[in-house]
Amino acid sequence: LKYDMKEGPKIRVKDIQVRGNSKTKEKVILRELDITEGDVLTSDLVTDSAIFLERTQLFSRAQINMSDVNTDIADRTVFVDVQEKNPGLVNSGLGLSNERGITYRGYLGVSYKNLGGKGRGISGRGDVKYSQAKNIRYPENKVVVGYYEPYMFANRLRGRVSFIHEEEVFDITDNDQVRIR
Repeated sequence: LKYDMKEGPKIRVKDIQVRGNSKTKEKVILRELDITEGDVLTSDLVTDSAIFLERTQLFSRAQINMSDVNTDIADRTVFVDVQEKNPGLVNSGLGLSNERGITYRGYLGVSYKNLGGKGRGISGRGDVKYSQAKNIRYPENKVVVGYYEPYMFANRLRGRVSFIHEEEVFDITDNDQVRIR
């Protein structure tokens, strides 16, 4: 066996072009990349940048390619191709459980993950349950409202704030008095 190995040029990033984004602002995508203009391009930078893009949960697909593949041209354009997910989500459910006799349960959740194309998100969820036990007969409920900020202090520092309001039965006394928390 004989192998002829030829070292190619050291590839530098001439410029970066983002394609496929209609809702998400280009600066949000560029902020997630570990690649900047003038960098020496390595496979680790490409892999890490694609992973960071997918972790935002804004894209169903993120691929990074370059121009002039299989040539001796050192300065190349990097193409970032993304396919955006639907940013809105609604989910709900109904059910029964045998907790304290028969208990009816239900929830409704709504979220939006790309406010203004900046990757910010809001969410809300409401849960309710009602037990038919004679000593309870109180609708327990929980409401959660949240806000997600992906770029605090102009870097990838993420932040989440949630408000939770909950009323639940936590104790039933000997004389069937229900204490709500």
